[in-house]
Amino acid sequence: MLRGDDVADLQLRLSHLGFDPGRIDGIFGPQTELAVSAFQRNTGLVCDRVCGIDTVDALEQLGRDGELTTVTVVREAERLRTSGRELEHLVVAIGSDGSDQATRIAEEVRSILGEANIQVSVLRGDWSAQASYCNDLGADLYLGLEISPVVELDAAHFGVEGFDSLGGRRMAEAVVHELPAVPGWGAGTVSRQRTPILRETRVPAVVLRIGNPALVEPQHGMIATAMIRALERWPQLAATGPC
Repeated sequence: MLRGDDVADLQLRLSHLGFDPGRIDGIFGPQTELAVSAFQRNTGLVCDRVCGIDTVDALEQLGRDGELTTVTVVREAERLRTSGRELEHLVVAIGSDGSDQATRIAEEVRSILGEANIQVSVLRGDWSAQASYCNDLGADLYLGLEISPVVELDAAHFGVEGFDSLGGRRMAEAVVHELPAVPGWGAGTVSRQRTPILRETRVPAVVLRIGNPALVEPQHGMIATAMIRALERWPQLAATGPC
């Protein structure tokens, strides 16, 4: 499938106009193809499902207003609002960068949640493989952990210009809120990124990047507890709709 920022821009333009391309992820998949087809049909173009020069010209002529809410944002907000799920009814996927520290924290989170009979899986492999596993699992949320070589505390969710994953952003905010500053860390940040795990995972996803290793080592229990508290808050936070 075609991928890239130009595809994300196409998805955003279609979504602004009310043609639902699915998740704005920069991947030209089946739902984006259907949205292109619907747009072509509604504008009198040849309905070939290919975004050629005539389709691009039609999109340019219609233009877009950066303040408009996309149909994708509305759809995600409504799905989160009406899901009505508590943590014990969610399927949670926990991933890591494969480092020993990140893996131990992920396993600790799984152990605690498992004792509460919450369905959780620890995913392995590279980030793209984890995204694929998460999609196949049918998870409701993905939470990954990456150990940084430098001192930082950042929770990243998927977003492109004009679009943020609402559920991902809410989870990123909750994780940073629950992680207290420890000596050497300072305030955490929430960022918008387009890394493979965030782009390719079809459900809300967050990667917590935290470091350096010397700071992380004595804080394993605190980090795992903060991740669990954020997971407990997330269903309600995600259902509150756009800010």
